[in-house]
Amino acid sequence: MANALVYIELIEGAATRASLQALNHGRHVASQLGATLYAIVPCAAPPGYGEDDIVAVLSRHGADKVVLVTNPQLAAPVLHATHGLALRTTCDQYPPQLVLLPASAGGHDIGPRLALELDGYYAGDVSLEGASENTSDNTPSFSRVVFRRSLRGRQALVDAGRPLVLTLAPSDREPEQRGIDEAEVVVVQAPTDERAGLRLIEQKPHDYARLMIGGGAGLGNREFTLLEELAEKLEAPLLASGSAWKAGVAGNHQKAGLDGRAVEADIYLAVGVSGSERHLASLAPRTRVLAINADPEAPIGKVAEAFWVADAGDALRELLALVNQKNEAPPEEKS
Repeated sequence: MANALVYIELIEGAATRASLQALNHGRHVASQLGATLYAIVPCAAPPGYGEDDIVAVLSRHGADKVVLVTNPQLAAPVLHATHGLALRTTCDQYPPQLVLLPASAGGHDIGPRLALELDGYYAGDVSLEGASENTSDNTPSFSRVVFRRSLRGRQALVDAGRPLVLTLAPSDREPEQRGIDEAEVVVVQAPTDERAGLRLIEQKPHDYARLMIGGGAGLGNREFTLLEELAEKLEAPLLASGSAWKAGVAGNHQKAGLDGRAVEADIYLAVGVSGSERHLASLAPRTRVLAINADPEAPIGKVAEAFWVADAGDALRELLALVNQKNEAPPEEKS
């Protein structure tokens, strides 16, 4: 029987949303291919067991088998230099027809290198939505954006005798549970990679910001100046989307996205940010999104808890007026 592997990334011992989405897609494709679905979990030590432990969660999201790959080295950030040997060892033990990774910074770093090591094929930022559509024989397939987002290309997940390694683009669909907790658990001791080039110099506490603010290409220079003023008054870090950088309105502010800074905050106020797949993939799992955009169809509206459709300049001036009014109020009226 063929094997399909899904690499699970953990944050504070819990599977990331993108990993659970990948596991859902893996379940659908594995059923079509008649394959066994393995959830590969890197961990410094085997986790505890309970009603909502990682094994139970992955089982309910579709895994046939949960492989706990253990080594103290795996406490390091997810990169090929730190996790690559562990995943390769698992692939040697369970030779895959298909490997799925979330389209995170770690997934993008591991995916192409793993495909090269397995003598396989790699494709990045793909979608498995409608995996059997547009193929004459309902063969499972994947699609990806081509020609600068103007077209989508679709390719069959055929067995070409080589493994296929995919990083999956983030989706606004919530991970689904199938309500069954019957996955078999396997513990694999990963070898220590003596060649790993990373050394832990200093480990700092991982703190979320209370608020982060992001500006996108929907802002002009004047609007970005207003956004800078708002961020300063609220004492919030200000980030810029990749599109804002390309448009030349971001100044010296850090870029948010898979190739920039992760958005790790309790609340993220996104102004003029359309919400590209790469931008949304940088959001931490617990971050709540508040968005302002003139386009009611902007993708970020699908993940925002509150979506204000308005001209960015007008909205920012209203917000600044409210902040100024609060700052000028007597202390007993501030709350």
